[in-house]
Amino acid sequence: GALNSVARYLLPRGLELVRRDFPDLQVDIHEVAPAEAIDLLYGRRLTVAMVAAESIARSVVSFHQTDIVSDPYVLAVPAGMDLGKVRDPERDLPAAQRAVLNSTIHFSFGTQHTLLMEQWYGRVLPHYRVLAQTRTYEMALSLVEAGAGVAVVPALAVRLGHENSFRVDLYRVDLPDRRIVSLMPSQYARIDIYAKFIEALRASGREAKLPAMQPMPPFVQMAQVEAT
Repeated sequence: GALNSVARYLLPRGLELVRRDFPDLQVDIHEVAPAEAIDLLYGRRLTVAMVAAESIARSVVSFHQTDIVSDPYVLAVPAGMDLGKVRDPERDLPAAQRAVLNSTIHFSFGTQHTLLMEQWYGRVLPHYRVLAQTRTYEMALSLVEAGAGVAVVPALAVRLGHENSFRVDLYRVDLPDRRIVSLMPSQYARIDIYAKFIEALRASGREAKLPAMQPMPPFVQMAQVEAT
């Protein structure tokens, strides 16, 4: 199967569950971008892919799709940056913290979701600049942890097992939850081993524990009200 950041969180438990029925199961894991996962599925070099629903074109309807787990998007900031009372970052934050908040690290989807994220930053942080674009949430979170800037990431991207793998603070934002789905050729959906593998991933998703999140900062709430 193809793997992404949330799959690395769900797969160990999912494999533990499915091996109760198939103790000799072996998996060949590929960590690839969503577009490459789709190409591998079409080329029959991949049986199951786990991808974020927003990272694939809606026209990809030829595969059997199953919802695995969902998690909220959060604004990750360097540990200790308190945004709880910030109504106007330009007025309410010291210059150093304001510079960090306006330095944004973007995850490159290459899809319509990228445009959505750019619109969100423009609405909520009108003075932002793009510090970096990354291909992985782990790199984005490493830059945030180092104090370079901030990033909007899915909450589970911060988790490794039952612990947070990055020392960052998380704030809720006004974006739709990320949906992780599995994709496979329709002819495999009724085959017992694949059906149980997908159900094991879903069970792992139901056990997932979200990291601690702070309430939505006032300046995000105000931008939300203005947008409506």
